[in-house]
Amino acid sequence: MSIKDWFDLSYAILVVVAIVAYAGVKLYGLHHTIKNKWIAQIPDLATAFVHEAETTGGDGKAKMNAVIDEVSRVLTARGVKIDPTIEAAIRAFAEKEVAKINANKSEETDKEVQINEA
Repeated sequence: MSIKDWFDLSYAILVVVAIVAYAGVKLYGLHHTIKNKWIAQIPDLATAFVHEAETTGGDGKAKMNAVIDEVSRVLTARGVKIDPTIEAAIRAFAEKEVAKINANKSEETDKEVQINEA
């Protein structure tokens, strides 16, 4: 084989390696973009499940655990691995929504009291 043949062969190998690497990076990026999209949905999922839990009976701790379980189930079904950090984020967003609901209930109660006093 001549030197030119060696250069042509190495060029062809480099092109194949570049194509494989590009495909690998694209697949990796696509996979993680999908997971990040679902992680970004945690606040909305937590809000929805908190409102659903408010319509059921039970104590606050059981409702919170139900919300965390349901959000975790949805995320797990979408391929997101639930670790303690994600579980803490779910709990934080759920507690934030519960605080909003309690504040709204308090304001409604105050308005009813003012109307009844008048």
